[in-house]
Amino acid sequence: MSASEKAYSNDSSTTVSLTEIGQERILQILNKTDKEKFESFVAMLRRNAKLKRAKITHK
Repeated sequence: MSASEKAYSNDSSTTVSLTEIGQERILQILNKTDKEKFESFVAMLRRNAKLKRAKITHK
């Protein structure tokens, strides 16, 4: 088994440690309603489009 296969295997001994802040953020995202998730997604798309059009005026 290659290293990449081991990384993606469903081995129950694999553990992932998250910081408390990371866990809280994940819980907040999971507890959002579908409408809130959709609105967040749309805002992300708008922000991305705005940043693509941005012109850098200094370096």
